[in-house]
Amino acid sequence: MRWGANYNNCLTIGADPAGLYLSPFFLFRIGHPPLFIPWAEISLRGRRKIMFIECVEFKLGREEQIPFTIRATLADQIRPAAASSWPV
Repeated sequence: MRWGANYNNCLTIGADPAGLYLSPFFLFRIGHPPLFIPWAEISLRGRRKIMFIECVEFKLGREEQIPFTIRATLADQIRPAAASSWPV
């Protein structure tokens, strides 16, 4: 998810009050197992526009702070599933 990596249309994203779930399309799973990240390990950096598309950027992890950017429309769908665990 760093250095220009792009998972457009090949990443399944899910959420619940415990955390964020990321799973690549089955053809890309070799070397990329599904990943569950607790909300306590995620911080919200904010909204910004990338090429006219509104996006939300998260930082994953406490020490390395790996950037993870998704469309704002997807973030708006995930937020209710996270409930009060949504990062501020």
